[in-house]
Amino acid sequence: YRSLVAYTLIKAGNPVTSPEVVDAIAAIRRKLTSDGYKPVDSQHAIYEATTDIALLTDSVPGENRPIIESIQQFIVKNQRPGGFWTYPDTNDSDTSITQYAILGLWAAERTGIRTPIKVWSNAAKWCLATQMTDGGFAYHPGINIGPAGSGSYPNMTFAGTTVLFVSRIYMYGDKPYFGQEG
Repeated sequence: YRSLVAYTLIKAGNPVTSPEVVDAIAAIRRKLTSDGYKPVDSQHAIYEATTDIALLTDSVPGENRPIIESIQQFIVKNQRPGGFWTYPDTNDSDTSITQYAILGLWAAERTGIRTPIKVWSNAAKWCLATQMTDGGFAYHPGINIGPAGSGSYPNMTFAGTTVLFVSRIYMYGDKPYFGQEG
């Protein structure tokens, strides 16, 4: 939560030198071990990693590049073979966590840290494979849990669309979208 609060403070116009932001960045730095980035909350690790990376990329990214790279590697390493991200104690795919992972990787890309194209491609393939017949997305595709059970849910439709859109940026670069002039 500390990173999310500090990120919000920066977005609200507080300087990166404010005590809350400095404290949050110091806490992120303590998560960097000889084995790489280690989130404090292993159950919500991808959410934590993404809020950490967002704060670092919007504060002083050049100074924080080694930490951003470590967090990016952590996110990449935790992508499941099916192309999604989820909680550590399950193999059930999760649209919300997958969106957060993609947002974290997107933040790293904006600082010049490249994510392998296969990561983007696998996430997009997973999204397309789990998209509902009505065009929406579920929290846990194929599993009757969470809001709307296994059906489409507005927040997850936004999340799934985000995964596809951001992945497309890195898979196809400057190629025009469908219907655009080339």
